[in-house]
Amino acid sequence: MILNKKLNETNNEKDKNFELLRPTFGHPTKKNHLQTIDNREKLRQDDLQKIIDQLRSNTIVKIRNEIKLFNKFAFDFRKIYKQMLK
Repeated sequence: MILNKKLNETNNEKDKNFELLRPTFGHPTKKNHLQTIDNREKLRQDDLQKIIDQLRSNTIVKIRNEIKLFNKFAFDFRKIYKQMLK
């Protein structure tokens, strides 16, 4: 599934960013390296949020479509049932 693949990729990237962190990066001379890791992590989080938002939107659309189909089925069923009772 695409979602599982993306989640695995983002988790792997998160782990990689975590492994790159070192206590010495708090030193002012290492500020650029720490900033690079931070920027990559922010991008990863943004990408993950986009995936989550897209999944949510797709799910809402699918649920709405299923509700429309069910309502049509219920209406048609009620119509046929009324005709059978006559």
